Amino acid sequence: MKETIFLQEGFRKPEIEKPDPYYYVCGGKYTYEELNEMTWEEFGLRRHGSMPSKLYKYYSNKVIDGINYSIEALENNTVYLQEIKNFDDNYDCTLSINIEEFARLRIAYYAKTCGMEINEEWSYNRNVVEFSAFLYNKMRCGINLEQIFGIKQLSTREDYRRNIFCLNLKTVLLSCEGHDNIWQTAFYKAISDEYADIAKMMNRFRIACFTLSPYMINMWSNQYADNNQGFCIEYEIPVLSCRTDKLCNNLFPVIYSDARTDVLDRCLEYSEKELDEEYLSAIYKYGVLAKSKSMWKSQEEWRLVSCDNLLADNYNCKFYPITRVYLGVNMINDQRREIIDICKRKGVPYVGVVRNNERYQMMDCEKMCEECIK
Repeated sequence: MKETIFLQEGFRKPEIEKPDPYYYVCGGKYTYEELNEMTWEEFGLRRHGSMPSKLYKYYSNKVIDGINYSIEALENNTVYLQEIKNFDDNYDCTLSINIEEFARLRIAYYAKTCGMEINEEWSYNRNVVEFSAFLYNKMRCGINLEQIFGIKQLSTREDYRRNIFCLNLKTVLLSCEGHDNIWQTAFYKAISDEYADIAKMMNRFRIACFTLSPYMINMWSNQYADNNQGFCIEYEIPVLSCRTDKLCNNLFPVIYSDARTDVLDRCLEYSEKELDEEYLSAIYKYGVLAKSKSMWKSQEEWRLVSCDNLLADNYNCKFYPITRVYLGVNMINDQRREIIDICKRKGVPYVGVVRNNERYQMMDCEKMCEECIK
């Protein structure tokens, strides 16, 4: 009888999880309104107050293109500032923008700039049809595109944008004269270039990633530490009263959430004016520092972020003092011996990490690392 019941019931059905609307920073929970209203200055002060005394970075200890960059980091006390395109998370350091709406609103903006009346409810295609007819009729009357767009001098970012947009239209109109849908092609080219400029701006960022613990299974077992064959370096962060150097000013906690935040309005502003603190704040909060809560929150990540402002030798940036090195449980003997020799020469303590039999977490090995070298 029981067997029949068990077969019919199976295991308990999973509870339907409700979307979590909150944003998590250093373990604290914030609503979108709270985070959005937090000025960049306030965010910076809170960041300094929550900065840990130690940060940890995992290294694979692999040789890549003939160079072991992990060993270089240990020897030279540097961290590598990675290009965001090389991150393993496709969402990492990307902006959530409704591209179709961006295109619709940018066409409407330029149409208004040229003196055309626009219905705010019109779709992108309707905007293109109406605006192209408007420009075509003006040009038939002997008015060139520069005059229609009111381009006289390039004194502001808005002037510059308007000039580039106009040039893109002219380039397509001249090169594709007589082709079908030439105006649609011209507008597509001009808007695509504007959108690409936003993506290009994101590529200015380079990042080094850290965590708050040397005992994280998910960090040891994946590519970061090459399935426990790598090592982890502990760095000492200055006390609060001494956190005034450029490194500290560019260290940030990751912001975890389940939902992505659309930054369309901020990107539209960026297209019309210079990069300011308010826009930069949104780029950091909802792009550079934003990660999936369900996928990555357990990493408790901090990031050293450079936006053309950290001096580094080939993107290897001098970092804070190394205070300890943790050796992976699967590290091969020759590599273990090499790491130990470097640590001894530099006077850095070291310890092996092993599985904790009571919890799903790594722990310090009680043996001397040399005992594990056969």
